[in-house]
Amino acid sequence: MELLKPEHLAQAQTVTDESIALAAHCDQVVIQNKSQYEEAADILMEIKTRAKAVETTRTNITKPLLAAKREIDKLFKAPAQHFKKAETGIKRGMLTYAREMEEKARRLEEEARALAEKKDATITEVRDALVQATTETKTPKVSGIVTRKVMRFEIEDANQLPREFLKPDEAKIKAAVKAGIAISGVRVWQEEEISARSK
Repeated sequence: MELLKPEHLAQAQTVTDESIALAAHCDQVVIQNKSQYEEAADILMEIKTRAKAVETTRTNITKPLLAAKREIDKLFKAPAQHFKKAETGIKRGMLTYAREMEEKARRLEEEARALAEKKDATITEVRDALVQATTETKTPKVSGIVTRKVMRFEIEDANQLPREFLKPDEAKIKAAVKAGIAISGVRVWQEEEISARSK
């Protein structure tokens, strides 16, 4: 499947070259009179028109690719979910077994200690109890499988979190500023910017 046609590549290179030259020129613009301001307005609208055309071309090229990607993702979503569920289930079973073996080992070791404290226990009986605690409860070592401890957390009370773990919601702040709401810790000012439409 040919993703980009040669004419797309040539067009993109031409537009890139033009945009680089235009950006360099416009970066140095100094407007000194009304006619230059009006000329700059015409150039600005032309820039917007050309940028819109480039974006349209880009979306025309990428739209079928994105649609195809969505279809491919949809095709493989169910198997990926089932594999993840299978992985979770088998890991849960393995961890449960390992915990049960740890608990059994602890219990057998306690029994061996208790046996060692008895006056009539023989060394052989104690040794056999310790060997049983070790051999019967050992989780098999399997190549490619590693059990490790990982730290997990959940937030129980967000109000008690230290300040360094809080992140401001800039979208809410922006909406509040637009609504004229004063927020302590936020400096508000106005800047002028020019908005232009394409021709």
